[in-house]
Amino acid sequence: MSKFRQAVEWIFGKLEQLWPFVGDKTRKTVLLRQTGKEDVVAALVTNFHTCLCGGVTTDYLGITPPKLQEYAELIQQQTDEEGNEKNSPPLGREPSS
Repeated sequence: MSKFRQAVEWIFGKLEQLWPFVGDKTRKTVLLRQTGKEDVVAALVTNFHTCLCGGVTTDYLGITPPKLQEYAELIQQQTDEEGNEKNSPPLGREPSS
């Protein structure tokens, strides 16, 4: 197994350790729960945890996680960019005035 694949597996392990409901297959019933949203929120909060406390993956790869403020700004920037893409006109059309 490659170095990076192993590190990704550790990230999923941390996610399930902090939020056991993410790995609980009995909660993944279609149309009964919004498990996709729960998983996204769990991943986001896990990333916040990593920014504050570090983790095995960052130690193993020899990198330092970003500061929480830097990470939050990056998320905000990406959210703003996605919002601008949704509001942009379709290709080949001029924006309406």
